[in-house]
Amino acid sequence: MELRATETEFCWTVRRRRYWRTCRRKYFLHYYASQGGFDPYAPRSARELYAVKKGISLDSYVRRLVNLAIRECFYAPVDEEMPETPPELFSVAAHRAGWEFQQMLEGKTPLVLWELLQSDFSPAAIHREMMEKLDVFCNQVTCNAWKTLAAIPPCDRRAVASPLALAIAELKCYLVPVIAMRRAGEIWMLEGAGEEDAGDEISVLGKFAAAQLWGTPPQQVRSFILSGDDGVFTEVGADADVSEVLRGIRRDVGEMCQMIGDDGSVREEDFPANAKMCGSCVFRAFCRH
Repeated sequence: MELRATETEFCWTVRRRRYWRTCRRKYFLHYYASQGGFDPYAPRSARELYAVKKGISLDSYVRRLVNLAIRECFYAPVDEEMPETPPELFSVAAHRAGWEFQQMLEGKTPLVLWELLQSDFSPAAIHREMMEKLDVFCNQVTCNAWKTLAAIPPCDRRAVASPLALAIAELKCYLVPVIAMRRAGEIWMLEGAGEEDAGDEISVLGKFAAAQLWGTPPQQVRSFILSGDDGVFTEVGADADVSEVLRGIRRDVGEMCQMIGDDGSVREEDFPANAKMCGSCVFRAFCRH
């Protein structure tokens, strides 16, 4: 299979790095073979790959719902009559979950749970499990991280776009910040799309973001992710070496771009599969490995 890499803009993200480092074939299928799959007149293979690409596991979806609820509640206007009563995370998340789940069932959104793509799925069972997981996670966050967030005065809450595009020299990168705040003379940023294994990269991009948005010195910027186990903040990249992280990003980008021909073409056979990753890969039905 040969495709054109010039159809989509190249940018660096934590997920792109993860796919590149774990399985080059998955990288190819996600970023190139699914191109144009949003078009109902695209080739069937591209449309099917695009559907899988836009899919999300139930656990990841619950985390996404909670992150979005945190963002909505954190930036909600303060109720002057009840300033110390924060919005209820579960009610906000559950409202979005119910609406989006119905959109998925009706095929009105590219977002879809991978569990709904199984041939023997039960919408009622999946919805019930989703709401149970959501209730548990929201309760954990409410009892832990949300207590800290709800106490941040409005003047210290920093509006930030999500996703957030960053220009580091000629390289375009993306972060997915949930919220940002000023705390004890520092800027704290909660990242919604990364895991601990990408903590250094999240931290360094957060420093660039804070510098570009608010002129904050890098030593005064801290990055966090929301733990999926107990609903608390986990700091990431506290000891990150900015220069080393940037060298690593540029090294990966250089290798990625070397796979693109002078005419903008990319070939599937140039992206070998990692057999160790096949068991858990959502693209295994499309892989020619």
